[in-house]
Amino acid sequence: MADRELVIGAGFTFVNQEAPGIPSHLWVVASDPDAAGRVLLVSISSQRGEIDIEVRFIKGDHPFISRPSFLRVDKVRVGQAAMVEEGLRKHVIVRSRDATAEMLSRAVQALRASRLVSAEAKALLR
Repeated sequence: MADRELVIGAGFTFVNQEAPGIPSHLWVVASDPDAAGRVLLVSISSQRGEIDIEVRFIKGDHPFISRPSFLRVDKVRVGQAAMVEEGLRKHVIVRSRDATAEMLSRAVQALRASRLVSAEAKALLR
């Protein structure tokens, strides 16, 4: 796939490369880019972290998930779609299979309802 065909938007997933003290995690782009190119990024981890709404994923929900995992509402990031593209080009992150519509829907519902997610981040979900 040529770089020009790459579309970073809701449902796009990637995995960060493991580094000392930083395990690989699945990241989901939970929004389409806004006019400034910002997207909402959320991690899925086997560690629950600080959560107020539990969203559990199991093996089979996504090819990267091999054990019970959780949507980390405490690890939500607002980032640039261009930065995701740059990370892919530099091989710091690796593209994974897109999230299913059901997986994305569950994530977005939780992100909208969570008190841990900032108003800036929630605005990207509209």
